[in-house]
Amino acid sequence: MPRSRKSAPAPRVPPATRRQGLLPALIAAAFGSIVFWPALNGPFVFDDLHLPFFDPYAAQMPARFWLGGVRPLLMASYWLNFAFFRTDPWPYHATNIALHCLTATILFFSVRRLTELALGLGSNGLAFAAAAIFLLHPLQTEPVDYVAGRSEVLCGLFVLAGWLIFLERIDRPLKIADVCLILLCAIGAVLSKESGICLLGILLATDLYWGTGTLRDRFERRKAIYIPVIAGALIAVAFILRSLAHSATAGFSASIGPGSYALTQMRVIATYLRLFFYPVGLNLDWGMSFLHTISRSWPWMIPIAGTMVLTIVLYRRVRLASFGLVVFFVTIAPTSSFIPINDALAERRMYLPVAGLAIFVAGMAAALRAPERVKRLAICAVLLACALLSFQRSVVWSDDERLWSQSILQNPGNARAHAEIGGSYIFRKDCARAAIEYAKAATIEGLSPLNGRNLAAAYECSKQNEKALETYKDLVAEHPGAMEWTRIGYLEALKNDVSNSLAAFENALHLDPNYSPAWSYRGTGRLALGNVEGARSDFKRALELDPGDPVAASGLVKISGKN
Repeated sequence: MPRSRKSAPAPRVPPATRRQGLLPALIAAAFGSIVFWPALNGPFVFDDLHLPFFDPYAAQMPARFWLGGVRPLLMASYWLNFAFFRTDPWPYHATNIALHCLTATILFFSVRRLTELALGLGSNGLAFAAAAIFLLHPLQTEPVDYVAGRSEVLCGLFVLAGWLIFLERIDRPLKIADVCLILLCAIGAVLSKESGICLLGILLATDLYWGTGTLRDRFERRKAIYIPVIAGALIAVAFILRSLAHSATAGFSASIGPGSYALTQMRVIATYLRLFFYPVGLNLDWGMSFLHTISRSWPWMIPIAGTMVLTIVLYRRVRLASFGLVVFFVTIAPTSSFIPINDALAERRMYLPVAGLAIFVAGMAAALRAPERVKRLAICAVLLACALLSFQRSVVWSDDERLWSQSILQNPGNARAHAEIGGSYIFRKDCARAAIEYAKAATIEGLSPLNGRNLAAAYECSKQNEKALETYKDLVAEHPGAMEWTRIGYLEALKNDVSNSLAAFENALHLDPNYSPAWSYRGTGRLALGNVEGARSDFKRALELDPGDPVAASGLVKISGKN
């Protein structure tokens, strides 16, 4: 593409000025710490509870337990937190905030370099505005305040670091050291989260917008980086698709097809754009339903098509703003395309795309014909609003009950949100309220094995044994399981209905002969009936399967005392 006059090679800023990165980093750390401070002591929530450090044997696990998955660099960061702090949530949250502040600092220098290329002179003001929007925007609260959101932050850190190295060398040949650093950043990004492959698209877009000479000349000058990055991207895509084939939450084996997912992403991307410019109604779990026909998705295509047209129109007029929109589309593509993910929308996926939209805002601010004082006041007002909204959202993240209550307020029909707040009530020993929420979840999506067990356990916990027994019986009628039959046997025994109790234990052992609680509870029933030898045999079998079974161990002690 031809270059506009504004994008002519810019004079270089003295190296001494470029090395003064401490001040932006300190500013980012100060503002980031204040805005996200309320969530520092927030609990682990949602997917946090399924991360490796919650494994009861995590402290004894070898390195391959932590690093053997598809995101080893991300897991290594959790491993470091765990090694020093075990499951204290504060250091995990503090690490997220520190990584986010560092990423915002890198973006500051990237945008400053872009303003050199676009305007002929680096602008600290525009760079600060873009980096501050990225740092403080309410959409960033989920990836920063949510421990599991670190995948986005760490991936974004490596993507922006690799991009900054490339940007600094856009007007001169890349050295071997530069190539190696960019490749290391690309590898770090992909090993933090698969969407790190977007770095290749950012590099190509950067060369297209800001490089000099013909396209062939640009490729020749930078083939030392393009060839290995493209090859690596192809290998990464193959590896990612292979891993997705065995994933229950993403990939073509997910419950939604690629066509429906792509149609739904029209609505999702439009929602992301709305949340950037009007960040009201944030939600940890949107529970957005999928669209299956073009007739339902076409209204959402209009704002996306309009944004694409705007990108083309701005290319010659306000190239910096146009480039920001390109960065947005490139970075959102890995999660908002046609590869299905069970959750259609997740605010944390906007972490890097926010950088693109922040660049767009900076570009439009540069082109706006208004007094500089007015521009500064407008930017300050925007940043203040972002900081206040993010602080308020971080307060919500500091309490899991409040977090899920707001999610339910946004979408009362979200069964998972009702189940999650039920879990928070269980943690607080408020079993009666937990049962109410689990019952709502079961009403919304039916009595699945998970919400059925949760509901029955909450009834047991709140001493509503009749309701618990009824729930377990309803559950085994549709989803028979050894655990459910064992709980039925236990509850029948509390009613002194020995025959039904023993029959339930028999059903449990028929389904799973290796389920130790069924053996130990049946042994307890046999012991109550005076069948000492039968009880002894059951207790021994339970301890063979689970040496730590307390019911079986206690039962054998009773038998020994009788003898």
